[in-house]
Amino acid sequence: MEKQPDKFEVLMDWFLGDAKEITASQKEMTEILSALSEKLAKDTESLGETADSLKRTLVENQRSISLAISDDAKAREEFLTKFRRAQASRAETLTRQILFITAGCTIVGAAVGAAIAIILLR
Repeated sequence: MEKQPDKFEVLMDWFLGDAKEITASQKEMTEILSALSEKLAKDTESLGETADSLKRTLVENQRSISLAISDDAKAREEFLTKFRRAQASRAETLTRQILFITAGCTIVGAAVGAAIAIILLR
């Protein structure tokens, strides 16, 4: 017959069994943590690339908006310059027309006045 294991051997077997389970669980957790660490590194790199891409896009959009605003300001200034020139030209034309009408009325008035004076003096 076999000898019964003593308490020390039973406790040792029980302790070693638990230690093996803990070690296996620890190895599994280490593998999971390694995988998560690698995924985190890849995601961090991907996020950095995405951020750089978004910064470039933002800068490009800002430049295009600045160019559009600049072009709009130039077009507005050009329109105002042409409008002012047109208004000045129209004012000069109107002034000339009024001057000719006034001169014509003055000449006609002088002729009528002279005719009345001649009629009255006779």
